[in-house]
Amino acid sequence: RDVVSWNTIISGYAQLELFHEALVVFKEMQQEGPQPDSITLSSILKVCAAMAMLDYGMQAHNLILECSLDVDIYVKSALIDMYVKCGAMKEANYTFNYISGQNVASWNSIIGGYAQQGLSMDSLMLFDCMRNNMMPDLITFIVVLYACNHSGLVCEACHVFDLMSSLFGLTPTTDHYACVVDVLGRVGLLEEAVNAIRWMPIQPDAEVWISLLGACRNHGNAILDEYAFQHVVEIQCIYMALFPF
Repeated sequence: RDVVSWNTIISGYAQLELFHEALVVFKEMQQEGPQPDSITLSSILKVCAAMAMLDYGMQAHNLILECSLDVDIYVKSALIDMYVKCGAMKEANYTFNYISGQNVASWNSIIGGYAQQGLSMDSLMLFDCMRNNMMPDLITFIVVLYACNHSGLVCEACHVFDLMSSLFGLTPTTDHYACVVDVLGRVGLLEEAVNAIRWMPIQPDAEVWISLLGACRNHGNAILDEYAFQHVVEIQCIYMALFPF
């Protein structure tokens, strides 16, 4: 059994969220199989991130250094993501700063990490640094909009949303519109949130209306609450008609 077959089993378990099984196979690989490669350790780091297993993740980091895989950009991105998911921002930041040839995934991970810790302004400053160095992707803007949403930064969220198409030529998805609706609703700008939905160039999905629904209930607006609820029901009925089983 070569490293490819071991990786196939480990990554398969990880994708199915059978994290314990993935770790068991990894231990077997260490005992009797070939030396793990970047794919192996990236999968294990994803498992550690999903289970918030910081100690095991740090052991994987040591193994990465022993195997001289710390030069692999994808392994380093997985490391950052693992530290972020485990709440170890000091380690995540250290790893990020010492990455050579940073990629979009590593930037997205560190920006998202600061957002998850409630450090929204730090996320926005990192985003400014990122866009001066490389092209953001659609995930970047979801992460940044989440950061704005977390702290109710309406003006910043609208500015970031506008940059998607005006500066970077990216087409917003329903996920991006849902973020904008959410941040408007969070601060009580319900009419503005409704108008944002009405002016969407694409058909709003259930997630967009659910964002508005939650905001209406938080702010006690029964009329808009019913309006949003009816749209959620309509979308669900259409979905059930198309996919009855």
